[in-house]
Amino acid sequence: RLASHANLSFHAADMHALPMAAGSYDQVLMFHVLTYAERPADALAEAFRVLRPGGRLIVVTLDQHEHADVSAAYAHVNDGFSPETLRRLLGARGFDVPQCNVTARERRKPHFRVVTAFATRPAHAQIRAS
Repeated sequence: RLASHANLSFHAADMHALPMAAGSYDQVLMFHVLTYAERPADALAEAFRVLRPGGRLIVVTLDQHEHADVSAAYAHVNDGFSPETLRRLLGARGFDVPQCNVTARERRKPHFRVVTAFATRPAHAQIRAS
C-alpha cells in the first residue's frame, strides 16, 4: 500500500543492533516490540543512534502487568513497561519525553493496557558513528 511513497522505508532487523547508519532517520516507530527485547535499554539506545538530531521516536508497548501466564503464549521476554519505567528508560538514553501514558485498555480480560510514548532526540545531540 505504501510502495508509491518514495519517502518511506520499512526495515526488519535486530532492534539491539540496527544495521542503519547513525543519524539516518527522521522517525522511528517501535510498535509492540519492547516486550520481546532481551535488552530494552539497548534497543532504545539504537533508536536514539539512528535518529537524526530532532528526530522522533514513537513507542507503543504493553503496560506492566501480572499476566505472564497469558503473555507466555506470545514468547514475551518482558511483562510490559509502566509509563514511569518507560519514561525513565527513554530519558536515560538521552531522549526528551513530552508524553508517556497509558493510552488504551483491552475490553476483554485480562484487560491489558497499552502505553504510548512520544520522544525526541534533542537537536543538540551529536551523532556518533555506527
